[in-house]
Amino acid sequence: MWLQGGPFLEISLLIQEDKIYKIITRLSNHKSVSILEENLEDKINQFEIGYLYDEQDSSSNRIHSTSINILANIQCKRKSVIYISKVAKDTILLNFCFFGSEFDAPEWGQLGIKKG
Repeated sequence: MWLQGGPFLEISLLIQEDKIYKIITRLSNHKSVSILEENLEDKINQFEIGYLYDEQDSSSNRIHSTSINILANIQCKRKSVIYISKVAKDTILLNFCFFGSEFDAPEWGQLGIKKG
């Protein structure tokens, strides 16, 4: 499991965009972010196709969501999981989850979030 322990610090953003590929490209071009997915294209394709809300009903709404493991360099390298969901035709929700304890957790390779 990529991100373990807890509590977690979650930062959420709504982005007016209809293509996950554009968002991931912008993230991957940022010098402070490293995307660590081996099958990133598969994740993007699965997101675009989506899955049925009710598998028994072929006319039910499609859910478009995925998660991506990243390393974010915010004062130090921090593991993060980005949960990505399409919430409207041209709106995508990004939830960045980080290890959020003030104490270090060396058993999980996580540094705590220190005050000041």
